[in-house]
Amino acid sequence: MTTHETAPSGLKTYSVAEVAQALAGDSMRDPQRWLTRQITSGRFTARKVGRSWRMTQADVDHALAVMANPDRPQPEPAPAGQPSVGSLRRRRIA
Repeated sequence: MTTHETAPSGLKTYSVAEVAQALAGDSMRDPQRWLTRQITSGRFTARKVGRSWRMTQADVDHALAVMANPDRPQPEPAPAGQPSVGSLRRRRIA
């Protein structure tokens, strides 16, 4: 995200193309379309300026936080002498 516009208040904004390239790179067929859909659905925040969407650094940070994988709780170990839940699932019942 090298090019940006500076709003009258001094706030730097990035275009959807810049943010899409930074977030998705070459991993998607059409990252701009994907990002625009995320914005219009309300998942990501952005501002509409004329006909185009612009994102501030705070908007980009929010998008990254939304996309982050949350920490999954670790399963509790089985008590001593009892089989784990996973091993019970793998057993075949005859």
